[in-house]
Amino acid sequence: MLTILCYHGVTKVKSDGIENYSQKHIHYETFKKQLNIIKNSCQVISMNDVIQIYKNKIKIKDKLLAITFDDGFKNNIEVAAPILDNYNFEATFYVTSGLINTNTLFWVDQLENSINSFEGDHIKIMIKGETSEFSTKSKKNKIDTLNKIKIYCKNSMNSEKNRIVDFLNKISFSDHTNTRGVQNYNLMNWSDIKTINESNNFVIGGHSLKHDLFSKIELESDLKYDIKLSIELIQKKLGQKVIHYSYPEGQNIH
Repeated sequence: MLTILCYHGVTKVKSDGIENYSQKHIHYETFKKQLNIIKNSCQVISMNDVIQIYKNKIKIKDKLLAITFDDGFKNNIEVAAPILDNYNFEATFYVTSGLINTNTLFWVDQLENSINSFEGDHIKIMIKGETSEFSTKSKKNKIDTLNKIKIYCKNSMNSEKNRIVDFLNKISFSDHTNTRGVQNYNLMNWSDIKTINESNNFVIGGHSLKHDLFSKIELESDLKYDIKLSIELIQKKLGQKVIHYSYPEGQNIH
């Protein structure tokens, strides 16, 4: 059996409000407990090994497991990588290359940040030509509202998703950057990525330019440009070919 784990972040930071409510960034002690279980029950392999298994149609007899990280958060190098090194585990880090060396938040984090920061009791948004109202009175209300809006955005075309994100940023007096200094939102810089890439246990892969959903990009030419440039950026910075790629979300509709 082959299992591929997809992580995003490993954190030592206490969250405020609804930030990280979904546990996208898991606590580092939880991560270590998971790795202990993996150490005692599976053989950890690289995504290079996974490719060879599928390419050569190798029959899998043991419990094999590959570890991956999506997005390129700062805590990948500050928290996750040292722990992985302690176990001598291999891992692949898929980075959103268009956001590296910037203070720009992923659009999903912009949604979370703006709703978390919003001080009113409700939010009114134009959706499909009608005004929809969402409660933000309590933490639970904000989480419910975020989940509903996130689902709508993930099922909308890119331009509509951007309209919603921009509107929420405006009414919460936020913007697309991490002005509030939320540590879990911080991304690696190119120096960090080069450091990870220099490890014998770690590999860097592509993960789009800015985490837009590929199936929701209106023009095919824009989609091809996104993929091409996201790979070229990494190759230019690292001076080597990129052979691994993880597209955003990865769900059936995307």
